[in-house]
Amino acid sequence: MFTALCLAALDGRTHDLTIVNAGLCEPLRKSAEGTEYLPSLAPSFPLGAFPATVYRSRTVTLRPGDVVIFYTDGVPEALDRHGTPYGYEALAALVKGLDTVALSPGRSGRPSSTRWAASRGAPTCRTTSPSSW
Repeated sequence: MFTALCLAALDGRTHDLTIVNAGLCEPLRKSAEGTEYLPSLAPSFPLGAFPATVYRSRTVTLRPGDVVIFYTDGVPEALDRHGTPYGYEALAALVKGLDTVALSPGRSGRPSSTRWAASRGAPTCRTTSPSSW
């Protein structure tokens, strides 16, 4: 048995995001400098797949306006009506085109931290805007 996991911790004081990935897709980061995948610094096999695997974390410092997207392989492997996979390139292009300024609290009137959940036990999602950093 094995399971995929991506653990991320955000230090609210330094804005450092530390990520350890075990078998999930590489997170995507959009910043003022562009859009990039955040690959693991070591093999990222799912937990339990190879018991001797050593996982290494990586840390990136987030700046105001940065967005990090965590997703499963269901997104790039989704098929369009013609049976063509969406793909990693299309996902990166979508993220690149996001208007992250719209996530700022002054732009939309939303508070810097917003919580929402779909009905029927869906996971809770939390977004935090770093615009006030």
